[in-house]
Amino acid sequence: MVNFNVVLKWMEYIRNNPENAYRFSENFWDSQIQSKKWLLDHITYKDQTICIFGGWYGILAQFIANKNPYAYIMNTDIDESCEKIFYQIDPGGNQIFHKTWNMEHGIPNSLCPDLVINTSTEHVTQEVYDAWWNSIPTGTKYIVQGNNLVNPEHVRLADNLEHFLELNHIESPDYAGILKCGHFYRFMAVGIK
Repeated sequence: MVNFNVVLKWMEYIRNNPENAYRFSENFWDSQIQSKKWLLDHITYKDQTICIFGGWYGILAQFIANKNPYAYIMNTDIDESCEKIFYQIDPGGNQIFHKTWNMEHGIPNSLCPDLVINTSTEHVTQEVYDAWWNSIPTGTKYIVQGNNLVNPEHVRLADNLEHFLELNHIESPDYAGILKCGHFYRFMAVGIK
């Protein structure tokens, strides 16, 4: 699923940055990996330009690049430290780029993505999510994930799949489902806005 050189870069980062090793390694919890694998089942070769919102250090972007080596991927996150770390671990190339970005400002740099991905809906207020959703052009494919894990970083939780769809303005998705992640659930919807 992942290029061996990319895995080496991840491990090198952890070894050389013990002060951030725990936070970075949170990307690799079983629930994180399972939710990324679940999402990858809905990426196609038609998805040539992809914008990920709340993409953290770009782990999902690396997974997508391995699946679709011809896609142009913009990974964004509001946390400016993520951009620096991303470029420390990224093996280079011209497929994945990272931008420090607040999703409430919409799609960066007039990018016209075939697919927008938001896997951190529980991390943003309804107002921020609404601004992001309203910025997506009609006809754009989306993949949206969130969960019901009670956590100080989670400010907008869904009680169940129907509530998740309602909170995120998802009507008539092509796919909507639930992934059991130990003591909490992850929700996902895929469709065309």
